[in-house]
Amino acid sequence: MVKIAGSVWVEGTELHFADGSNNEWYYVGSLLGSPASAKSGSIWVEGNDFHYIDEAGGERTVDQVLVGATAGKAGSTWIESSFLHWLDETLNKRKGHADVAHGDTSSHNDTPHVDTPHSDAPHEDTPYFHQDTPHQDQAHQDVAHQDQTSPIFGHFDQPHQDQEHQDVDHNDLVHGDHADSISHGDSHGDDGSGGHTDVAHADQPTSVGP
Repeated sequence: MVKIAGSVWVEGTELHFADGSNNEWYYVGSLLGSPASAKSGSIWVEGNDFHYIDEAGGERTVDQVLVGATAGKAGSTWIESSFLHWLDETLNKRKGHADVAHGDTSSHNDTPHVDTPHSDAPHEDTPYFHQDTPHQDQAHQDVAHQDQTSPIFGHFDQPHQDQEHQDVDHNDLVHGDHADSISHGDSHGDDGSGGHTDVAHADQPTSVGP
């Protein structure tokens, strides 16, 4: 079949058309039913919708979006860019277009991480308090001297002697603080190893190509 830009035709359950660059596109309309007197390949505008009869005799409508009020004749149909357009019965311009909703597959699950409870053992200083042994000074005594008178040599002084005092050395006991030996650690993990996957969505119309 030789395609001509602006052509519209029915093929199977699809409504095909060729845009201004002779690229082929198609819609798959929503099935309304199978009228007894329907003729395959028929196309028309009814209310807001564009209708067609597929090859099996099923009546279908093309999903559409409102563009806005436009001067013209109700039922007019044309190709603009890569979309089928028409004027509905109230002269609103409509464009054949539908976004098929897509969903994300929730294939990954994150397991919330749990901190392993840790505890620090209270530290204690070794209870060896240092003690100073008090030193004691031994009291010294001065021996009083006496001057003795010598009938020959006169008087002489008897030297006095001081007793040396001794200090007892004191020793300090070294004390030490102990260190904590218990280390703590946090651990978490995700039980899902794969990333999540988006399910690709398709918009209508669908391109066939030149």
